[in-house]
Amino acid sequence: MAPAFELPAVDGGGTVSSRDLFSSNEHTFLLFWESGCPRCVEALSEAAVFNGNSGGVGVGLAGINCGDAEPFEIRARVEESGAKFRQLFDRGRAVAGRYMVPISVFTIVLVDRDGRMVARAEDPQGDISLVMEEMLLGDERYRFDEEGSRGPGESAAVPAWASAGIDVRGEARIRFLSISARGDGASGPYGEPVSSGNRMTGRLELEVSRKAGRFITAGGLLRAGNEGLKALRGGPDYFDSGYGSVFAAVETGRFHARLGYYSISMTPLTLMRWDWDDNPRS
Repeated sequence: MAPAFELPAVDGGGTVSSRDLFSSNEHTFLLFWESGCPRCVEALSEAAVFNGNSGGVGVGLAGINCGDAEPFEIRARVEESGAKFRQLFDRGRAVAGRYMVPISVFTIVLVDRDGRMVARAEDPQGDISLVMEEMLLGDERYRFDEEGSRGPGESAAVPAWASAGIDVRGEARIRFLSISARGDGASGPYGEPVSSGNRMTGRLELEVSRKAGRFITAGGLLRAGNEGLKALRGGPDYFDSGYGSVFAAVETGRFHARLGYYSISMTPLTLMRWDWDDNPRS
C-alpha cells in the first residue's frame, strides 16, 4: 500500500490528502521532484505532455516538491516547466522518505484507486511521457509484484517503518583544509579558529522524525564529528550542541513554524563579509 499523506498545495489552496487524491481516478501518478534539480524541471515538462494527452481520463497527476525551497521558487519552476497539474509541497522530505525517494532523483510512483502502488521508476531515462505510458500499460520494468518488489532483481520498495510514517535520513560530510596563515586570529569558513597546516574535519548525522498529528511533525537528530561547536554555530546549519537536538514543526497551508534546530540555505555571497575593507571605495 502507498503510505498515506496530507500535504499543502503549492498554490496555497489548502491541503490535499492521499486518500482523496487516489480515489478520484483509476490511477494516479506521483512525481517527486526538487527545484534545484534541472533534470526534474525538464521531466515535469515532459510529464505535462503526457497530462495533455492522457490526463483527466481516469488518470491523475500530482507533483510533489520534496526540497526545502520556498513556495515562490517552486511556483517559478512549475511555470517554467509548463506543468498545469496539481503541485504539492513536501517540506523536509517527510513523504519522500516514506516512499524511499533518493535525494535529487526524479521519481515516479503509480498508485491505483485503492491506494496500491503498481509501478515505480527512479531517474527514468528517455522521454518521461513515454515512460509514464509504459508504466500505465504494465511494463514489467516498472511493475510492483505482490511481494512489493520493483521488478526482477530489485529490492522491496517501502519498509514497515516508512509505511508507519517514520522518516529516517542520514548525512555524512568531510572537509579538507590546507591552511597557510600568518599571525594570530585566523579563522575558517564558519568563523572557527584555525592554524597553519592540513586538517580533515567530518560529521555524521542521523535524523528520525514522525508525524505527531495532522499538522505537527516531531523528531530528533544524533550527530558525531570533530568540527567543534563554534563551526557548528557559525555555519549554514545552526546547532547549539555538538551531539544533536530535537525539533517540533507545525505546518498548515502557508503557515510554517519550527522549534528546535533548523537549516538555512546560504550562498558564497551571504557567507562573505561586505564591509569597508572588503569593498574599498575609490
